[in-house]
Amino acid sequence: IMQEYGKVLEISLPHKSHTLKETVRTLTEPRLFKGCLLNRSEWAEPLKWTPEYIAESAPTVSTTFKIGKKEWLLPTSERPHFETDCHFVQGTLSEFVTWIRQDSSVSCSKKIKIADSESESRGSDTSLSCYPPSEYWGYCDYKYMFQLFRDTPSLLSSLDWSGLGFEKRGGDQSTIWIGSELAHTPCHYDTYGYNIVAQLYGRKAWYLVSPTEHDKMYPTRIPYEESSVFSPVNLAHPNYTTHPNLKGAKVLQVFMDPGDLLYVPKHWWHFVMCVDTAVSVNTWIELESDSQDRLREAIIRIMVFSLKASDVDTSVWLNPKEEYSFTEDNCLFLENAMREICVGKKQKYSDQNETGNDILLQVLTQKKIVDIISQELLNVIKMDK
Repeated sequence: IMQEYGKVLEISLPHKSHTLKETVRTLTEPRLFKGCLLNRSEWAEPLKWTPEYIAESAPTVSTTFKIGKKEWLLPTSERPHFETDCHFVQGTLSEFVTWIRQDSSVSCSKKIKIADSESESRGSDTSLSCYPPSEYWGYCDYKYMFQLFRDTPSLLSSLDWSGLGFEKRGGDQSTIWIGSELAHTPCHYDTYGYNIVAQLYGRKAWYLVSPTEHDKMYPTRIPYEESSVFSPVNLAHPNYTTHPNLKGAKVLQVFMDPGDLLYVPKHWWHFVMCVDTAVSVNTWIELESDSQDRLREAIIRIMVFSLKASDVDTSVWLNPKEEYSFTEDNCLFLENAMREICVGKKQKYSDQNETGNDILLQVLTQKKIVDIISQELLNVIKMDK
């Protein structure tokens, strides 16, 4: 039994000549386009994408699967899984689908390599079959289709967003998500662009919170992932004792069925869970404001990697999808972000400028900035007491 919230409004495209891109341009809240894809010929093929269909089309494709315990979604759990809590197992899509369907023909002796070197701290089992589907969920999540299906052009070419107004956007610009029952993405928001999600198979539950409620969501950058800001709250089963500020937040809920489209505006918090075995694809649409967010992300990146440099065990604070980077690379990321903003404003970025980290150091050591940081630190200390 999950918490009941307000509903995301369902709307239809006004007429055939009016594209989805034009419709969402003025929207400030999420919208569900119910059954929008069912009568569109260009989506007839993707709507055939059951897990079995995908596995049969790409039987030898190997990738990493995220495995988590179902009990973490119970009301008694303090929070859903962060990725740093999960196991990561490598195998083929066929093996994963067999595991989802609980096919007993998979031998427990068939070993599938654990994908990351630090996984021993999360468990030493090296076989999908050692994680009973009755106790664990599995997720083939956040996979760039151009990488996953580089040897399966038929799947890449059959996905086409242009009929919805997003020209020259297809499988190469999309990600795919294949999950078992209760597989989920922890509550977070994406720093870049807005999100268009197409449900192809099964059902998914989405819980969404406006960026205006930011302070009620207990935002954190640990575990760190560039372009993702996480929250420890469990929106399916909120704990108002642990997270009292959440009680005043307006949460929207929507269940997606095959053929549905969901529009998620920029910076909206979302917690997403597979109600049953589900397949969906999405594409992020870039916005002009992304350049400013890239600058913010570059600053945060430098701060996180500098302050956490002494923490040798990166599995505690670095999201598994994020690679460790060194100061030189992080400063280059900052300089590129500043250069992008200058180009956007038609200003010249001189190569004679000081390095990005020197400029950042000048800014961060200004008295007014130090005063703000000092006061915020004191506020956090008082809250902890």
